[in-house]
Amino acid sequence: MPTWLVVVLAFTFPWALQPARPENLQAYILLVAGLTFFLPAINIGFFKWFGYVDSFNMTQREERLRPFLLTLVLYAFCTFLFYYKLNMGLADNFFRLLLILNALVFVAWLLTWFVKVSIHSLAVAAVPVILAILSRFTEERQLFAALLISIVLAGLVMSARLQLQAHTLKEVVLGAIAGSVTAAITGIALF
Repeated sequence: MPTWLVVVLAFTFPWALQPARPENLQAYILLVAGLTFFLPAINIGFFKWFGYVDSFNMTQREERLRPFLLTLVLYAFCTFLFYYKLNMGLADNFFRLLLILNALVFVAWLLTWFVKVSIHSLAVAAVPVILAILSRFTEERQLFAALLISIVLAGLVMSARLQLQAHTLKEVVLGAIAGSVTAAITGIALF
């Protein structure tokens, strides 16, 4: 979902990705895809290969802790590199979005110590909240269509998690609440 969010913002509201310039938005999209999809997938693959997780689904709460911690460390390290190497900070919108993603991963990892939640629901529920917060800075419903689509997608993803019996209703609802609240608190604080 973070990659979809960055793609939507790149095409509808590039201001949200500053300091990215139009000519390097594709690089930002690829970077976010690598950071939020490929690195975590490789991470889980290594944990599966070494026997720390039984399956890629990670059905047991306990087996999610190590992969989520490593994902959190990877996110934090990449965010630090943006700060240290590219001189990004709180004045840069893209950096703020990275901080929101870090907060979401941290909350996912923290909750996993106590209860299994749907991380898909957590992520997909955060997107409409982030878009709603960013829409305050747009002109004439610039993000309205993206906001509606993200709400529909959130419903579809959460329904799919239930239909596939990957999660219980409680896990999906807890994930959605955690993602929405985390995105709201960090989004309002940072933007």
